[in-house]
Amino acid sequence: MIDIGRQCDKNLASVFPAWFGIKAAYRFFANPKVDESRMLAPHIEHTVARSGEHEPILVLQDTAYLDYSQRDRTPDLDFVQRSKLGKVLRGLMVHNTLV
Repeated sequence: MIDIGRQCDKNLASVFPAWFGIKAAYRFFANPKVDESRMLAPHIEHTVARSGEHEPILVLQDTAYLDYSQRDRTPDLDFVQRSKLGKVLRGLMVHNTLV
């Protein structure tokens, strides 16, 4: 039995030793009954509770631009930035926050 809760800092390939485990995880995430907000709620509640025990609280933020311009199957992604050479990059903008 794999204790996934203790491996939340790893990617799926590191958690599951065989392909069928990775495939099962992808099926789980693709299931319309899986509710991301319900999965994250306990984490958010515990983070808020733990942050009340400390002062000050550091909230680190960073923005990353994921360039998918060269991917044939992603033509509808939005403009994310212009490269130093003036090329328009299409993809995703991720704004991470770490408390």
